[in-house]
Amino acid sequence: MNGATDTTTGLNPGRNWSALPDQDQPLEWSLDPAGDFIQGPLKLVFLRGKRILLDLAEGQLAMLQEGNELRAVFLDGGHILEVGTRPGQASPDGSLFFLSSMMPVHLRWTHGNPIDLPGMARQHVIGSCSLVVTGPARFFESFMMGQSIVEADDVREAMETVARKALKDYLAGLSQHAPADSVGLQSTLMNLQADTLSEELAGAGLGCLQLALYTAEPPVAEGAEGNGPEQAQPQDRTGQSGHLAHN
Repeated sequence: MNGATDTTTGLNPGRNWSALPDQDQPLEWSLDPAGDFIQGPLKLVFLRGKRILLDLAEGQLAMLQEGNELRAVFLDGGHILEVGTRPGQASPDGSLFFLSSMMPVHLRWTHGNPIDLPGMARQHVIGSCSLVVTGPARFFESFMMGQSIVEADDVREAMETVARKALKDYLAGLSQHAPADSVGLQSTLMNLQADTLSEELAGAGLGCLQLALYTAEPPVAEGAEGNGPEQAQPQDRTGQSGHLAHN
């Protein structure tokens, strides 16, 4: 997998999954270009005794699940699988799931579902972030292991829970050193880098491309009288990271 950017999102057409029998026309199945970032499963029981040609484009990968285990991860390129019970073949009891590591999952925290940080001046945090799959094996263990049916919406909700906890844990660690006033907190939030959240999420096989956080209420500088709320200004724009790893 190569680095992803905000301009290289989604799946491109033209990747076909072909079941190649020794005779007759190949049975072909294509990923939906307008589909979600995770698709499947393709049940191999229906392809017993056949060969499957996997033609994966850049940023696309396939995961072979057998029982509750992840047997293999196929990265971009061509791969041929034989479905059967002999050594070296993919079990007919297995399934294939497909992922795009170039289609970000966008999360938003609004006034209706803020991140509660009572330890930091009883503030609530709002904002957004964009996540991508960086470690397919860790992603499988965190969000897919033991599930025969995987719904993209359920995975997205689980990713939001993990990202929310990572942010709360990280910001709680900053609370001992961050300014207690709302202006200082706003400045701290607005200058957090996407790479910071990527480090917190690496154990779940996720990376962060974009991160933007703010206090739910406009900050007011201590001692400011008659001048209205004083907005904290970030020193730099919220960072972005497009580095992806295979592990």
